[in-house]
Amino acid sequence: MKLRWLALAGVVFLNSTLHAEVSSDFLVKVRQKFSAQKGGAISAADFVSELSESERAFIEKTQQYDYSDIFQATIPKGPDVYSYDLFHWQSVTDKLQERGKDKLSCHSVYTEDSKTFREEDLRSRKNPPSQDFNMKNAWSFSYCAGGDEDADPESIFFYFHGATGNPYNWLQRDSTYAIRQRWRETGKLPKWVSVSIGKIGHLAEIGKEEKFFDVIVPYIEGKLGFSQRPKYRFGLGVSQGGANIVHAVLKNGAFFDAAVAICPAVVSTPPSASRAEWRRYAQRTQASRTLLRFVLSLVPLEFKKLDYWHKEVDALALGQRYLNAKSSPLYIQTSSRDKLGLQEGGQIFAILARTQGARVLFEALEGGHCVLRPTKIADYFTSFQEGELPLQLKLLGRTRR
Repeated sequence: MKLRWLALAGVVFLNSTLHAEVSSDFLVKVRQKFSAQKGGAISAADFVSELSESERAFIEKTQQYDYSDIFQATIPKGPDVYSYDLFHWQSVTDKLQERGKDKLSCHSVYTEDSKTFREEDLRSRKNPPSQDFNMKNAWSFSYCAGGDEDADPESIFFYFHGATGNPYNWLQRDSTYAIRQRWRETGKLPKWVSVSIGKIGHLAEIGKEEKFFDVIVPYIEGKLGFSQRPKYRFGLGVSQGGANIVHAVLKNGAFFDAAVAICPAVVSTPPSASRAEWRRYAQRTQASRTLLRFVLSLVPLEFKKLDYWHKEVDALALGQRYLNAKSSPLYIQTSSRDKLGLQEGGQIFAILARTQGARVLFEALEGGHCVLRPTKIADYFTSFQEGELPLQLKLLGRTRR
């Protein structure tokens, strides 16, 4: 495992010698310029103020790629556009009986030394217990895992819930149920796991990234019968879970063979920013200031330290250090009227990924916080199971002709 972290450090050093990073504020302006051109080429002349050397280099790099697919018209509401919220779900019991074949287990897992584990069965509980990820003399995580009798034996699928969520979310939502059903119609659903690293669980929190990759993943995959890396490892996350997908793609580029981030919690404004800066963010993105205040109250304390945020959390800074052509293919879906303004960060991250040469798809859907298109998501994953890149990744956005 240490080799992975050493290799990652080497990538950071190499990238840092090639170019300096540009600021999030500049990336916001880049998005605005691209939006005005509907993804067409932009140049340094499009900016009013004089650009720095690193900013000019970034703009020149964008001229190698096409971004028109990232700025396509918003997908309107329809039968294939689902809301992901508390008003669109059924009971856990209903979802567990969706085929009559599903094998399911739900557990909280406790460990003191990351080597010996104690499991508590959650199936008899209505909801998983509200517990801290880090405890006095131990730490814990919880998960639900399952699979159809004819599940793809070579694949595993990881689901990350949003803030204040729990592992049952993958089972409860109509939108995620539609993903599973579509996947079954077009191929074989993998063995799946819905994992929770805390009610407010972000991989960038102190110690969580290492525990997830080095302890939680081997533990769960072993429980599901994998003695070595699965042939295909897929991931999907919503909101805060989408931020975890993005973080995994950034910090462990070979972990997923394909990933989807739904309205990922990627923002251009750090938690430590002033009230005036957050007001400008809300005005620019049409975000709800009330909801923003609530979310900021949940942010881990270390995220409010600007140096930690920039080095360990900020996806727009990390993307410039880690994204490249070998990064996991990523499909981002955002909402046009997200009450947290996450459509901005999702689109900026897609621009950044494309500029770094990473394989990325982007789609904006009409609706509020975290709407999604289950058929497109399922079809995206099944194309990889069939050994093919999705057609969109072959044809769209690679290089300008």
